[in-house]
Amino acid sequence: MTSRRGECMLRDACKQAPQHERIDLLVNREQVMIVVLCIVSGLCLGLSQPLYLNNTINNLSGFWHYSALLCLFGYVYPFMIANKKNIVQTFMATFFTSFIGFCVSLYWIYIAVHVYGHVAPISSGAITLALPAILAFKTAIFISLAKILSKHFKVSFLWFAPIALCAAEFFRNYALFGGFPWANMGYSLGRIDEFLQLASIVGVYGLVFVVALINALITLALQKNSYKLFFIPVILIIIIFLFGNFRLNNLNLNSDNNLKIALIQGNINQDEKNAKSSKESIFNIYKNLTYEAVNNNADLIIWPESSYPYLSKESMSEFEFAKQTNKAFVIGATTYGYDTKDKNGYHYGNSAFLINFNGQVLKRYDKSHLVPFGEYVPWPMGGIVDKIVPGMGAFKRGRDFTSTSLLIDDKKEVSVGVSICYEGIFPEIARRQALGKPQILINITNDAWYGVSSAPYQHLLMYRLRAVESGQFYARATNSGVSAFIDPLGNIMAASQLFSREVIIKNINTNRIDTLYVRLGDSVPIVCLLIMLIGLLSVIFPLNYYLKNKKFVPLFLSMSMILVFLLATRHFLSETELLNESSNTKLLFIFLLCNLGILSIAKYTKT
Repeated sequence: MTSRRGECMLRDACKQAPQHERIDLLVNREQVMIVVLCIVSGLCLGLSQPLYLNNTINNLSGFWHYSALLCLFGYVYPFMIANKKNIVQTFMATFFTSFIGFCVSLYWIYIAVHVYGHVAPISSGAITLALPAILAFKTAIFISLAKILSKHFKVSFLWFAPIALCAAEFFRNYALFGGFPWANMGYSLGRIDEFLQLASIVGVYGLVFVVALINALITLALQKNSYKLFFIPVILIIIIFLFGNFRLNNLNLNSDNNLKIALIQGNINQDEKNAKSSKESIFNIYKNLTYEAVNNNADLIIWPESSYPYLSKESMSEFEFAKQTNKAFVIGATTYGYDTKDKNGYHYGNSAFLINFNGQVLKRYDKSHLVPFGEYVPWPMGGIVDKIVPGMGAFKRGRDFTSTSLLIDDKKEVSVGVSICYEGIFPEIARRQALGKPQILINITNDAWYGVSSAPYQHLLMYRLRAVESGQFYARATNSGVSAFIDPLGNIMAASQLFSREVIIKNINTNRIDTLYVRLGDSVPIVCLLIMLIGLLSVIFPLNYYLKNKKFVPLFLSMSMILVFLLATRHFLSETELLNESSNTKLLFIFLLCNLGILSIAKYTKT
């Protein structure tokens, strides 16, 4: 009743007002509605991720489990704007919607920066808002590019929408400064077990494509005002659900190769971890928890990231206490060493020592994907930052992704692959390890930085995706939770409580599942990214104009720019097995400069 009265008052006001004022009233009303609907859309995106609410995590209990489905509607309104409005409005609507979604998902950045990083509240708040803004900017750029391509090729924007969003999230996996692919909508859809199974074929970015496609189909049905078109996304959802249900109920994970693993969760306060006076007490805590695992006849004992409290030499050959237990270990430690070939000389490493049952250190795995501004300083800021804070981020990245066979006893061995901390949020790393066909994948991490928040549960969800993509069992040991065992179907077999000191022991089988994702990799997002790049090139590079008007000099210069980018890509792709963070950033800058050059040549030639 109140709503109707308000509408009548607004209508009367419009009638009585002069013509220009009526237009202003309608425009203001439309702008308010756009903002409101963008906020609602952003909330759908944010709430589809795991959230910590009243001591309950919404992806693990009751009704909240299905809040994941909100991701299927979160992009509908921005897609409507993009299909009807101009490029500026498309960018703003997409940016604002994505920004709200990332703010909801990543609020815990404030906890990490302020509570544990001891940064002032205002600065922490600025950082907490800056990261969602950067991530939203990337998404908005790709959606805006899709709008440009739809106008250029004179087709509906909705044809390009799923391709653009999938490409945007894949791009976010690598750029800028090593990438930060947290909280994409593939993880939202993957919270539901049946939908999660599709990741075994297309990976998490394939799930992003599916989410974007369903959003685009719903947008089409709404804009056409056709209930019949709604059957298309519904049928697609049913097909994916039935595939997942079949896979969950028919794949056999039983095996005779059983292994008893103990995850040690020390729950050491972050400030205590950094205090020199606490090293002995921390070591005693882990030793006591280890003896509990030994008494329960664990075959393999896993300590979390940097849990060994003493700075270790890279060449360290034995851990005396491990030799006394007669058990195999994976132990996280901070190491230091000196490299004569490295201009920086001394460096640190975030490492994991793999130790045979007889105490012999078989291998040291070094973290390959470092945290920018924490473990390394991104190019081109290294020299500048080193002058201000000497030695900041002096960690050296590892380059070895091969699996290792650990001796459990005189007759038994197990092949393992190890990742450290947030390496597990990058699917290409788990895939590279899975190609070696280990019997189990191990992750060691420290999520204490995030406090009691959504972040540890969002991080855990990512390992469910890695398990399904790779078809591997995962054993995940953390400092403060959530430590867990995850089977190749993404089921959590056992998990710890957050911020508790405990030992989790599970007798698991080491059967693995061959998946298409491991064979094909991220084919879906790569194709999407190539389509966007080729589309962009067709817009800025007027090949027909050059040929028709015999403009061979600008044609040669533009082709040279393309060749420079291709050579740079080949160089950086072959430099290491995976693109490292600095190479990534350099390649991005070369790409932008080449595109700017091609665009400038075209404009100068036509004028």
